[in-house]
Amino acid sequence: LADKPVEKSGVSIRLPKGWQVDERAPARTLLQARAPGRDKDEVGEFQAVLIVSSDAGAKIDAAAQQARVAKEYSNYKAVEQPESVTINGLDGVKFGGTLSLGALKLRTRQYMLLRENRIYTLTFMSLESNWAPFAPMVDAAAATFSIAAK
Repeated sequence: LADKPVEKSGVSIRLPKGWQVDERAPARTLLQARAPGRDKDEVGEFQAVLIVSSDAGAKIDAAAQQARVAKEYSNYKAVEQPESVTINGLDGVKFGGTLSLGALKLRTRQYMLLRENRIYTLTFMSLESNWAPFAPMVDAAAATFSIAAK
């Protein structure tokens, strides 16, 4: 992981080494970062991404969230059932799946963490064929996530 955490929009996380913050993040995104290069497989290429977003909410319903993702991406398949996690005092869940974007086969893992009626969602996405080397980095980076004191 990077030596120093990235602090942006009230959240802090140590990114995998070489990852860069993408300043062109969509509106409700607190932080978006990308791997240093694009990964390739036999059908195309994709630049691995981390997106941190936040929504109002008092309770995390991981099964409902995973169902929402499946509705949004008709080809989403759950490959990791929701599992409880605690990261730096924040309780939540993590789960993962696969989906296709055109010909690309992608692998995703989401962490949803709750603090003071806000749900923080960390979404990691990479080529499915390149997930194995990313998975340990994803877990290590997620374990450094924190929310700045108000």
